[in-house]
Amino acid sequence: MILAAFQKYSSLKGHKVAAQYGLEWLVTQDNPQPQPRTGADNTEIIQLKTKLELMTDELKELKQQLQGASFRNGYLEAQMEGRDRDIKLLTDSQHKRGWWAKFSSWFMTGR
Repeated sequence: MILAAFQKYSSLKGHKVAAQYGLEWLVTQDNPQPQPRTGADNTEIIQLKTKLELMTDELKELKQQLQGASFRNGYLEAQMEGRDRDIKLLTDSQHKRGWWAKFSSWFMTGR
């Protein structure tokens, strides 16, 4: 089959023409007769188009789900950062003595 294709195009008709970057070959193509499609070919084309439409619809749905998941992930990350900040504030306040404890210890210990 490859040999037949090579033999078909082994003698091409063409001519040189002036182009932007010098001379170029223009090859004329013989107009091959299109092969008539059979019923099996048409059925296969219809099946492939149907599959393509189904996959396109599924891809759109998956993109929407991914976008929703991304928004939800961003929201949850923001919530987590807020909770982390709150936890830091709570632990910092537990380590520092309050003003009343400092004031009362001045009278008790003399500081």
